[in-house]
Amino acid sequence: MRPCEVGTALRQRNKEQSVKLNYGALYAVVESLRKRGLTDAGRVEVSDWLADLPPEQVLGLLRERLQHLAMEDAQAAAARELMHKRGLPSLLWVEEEYRDRIRAAEIDYVRALVRDIESGTLEGADWWRQVHERGFGRVPPPFAPDDSPEQGE
Repeated sequence: MRPCEVGTALRQRNKEQSVKLNYGALYAVVESLRKRGLTDAGRVEVSDWLADLPPEQVLGLLRERLQHLAMEDAQAAAARELMHKRGLPSLLWVEEEYRDRIRAAEIDYVRALVRDIESGTLEGADWWRQVHERGFGRVPPPFAPDDSPEQGE
């Protein structure tokens, strides 16, 4: 999985508070493991992650997230309307406005991610589906070990 996919999986499992992940260092860690010949255990772990999260299951979880975000958005809109009716100045709810904008950005991102997974335009999505359908050891990696991205790319 790519670092962003790992982050999504962790958030979907509500693990983002217990697992702190430096996405920029993820490729460097994998490369370090490869150089020391320690990637077989990593392959087993990736296989387990992929078995746990096939594309269709991820799509379902992302759609659930969208429903949850939509419910939060509706509740926030009702709270804003109440504040307006009571004549409270926006200064008193700038933090809520900030959360609203962050939520809107997340909604846009999750919608785009669902669309990209469904359409197969998410880079690596075909590989992900093949791995799930045929098994991890039967599908070549999406890039050769010597072609792995450098940190920061």
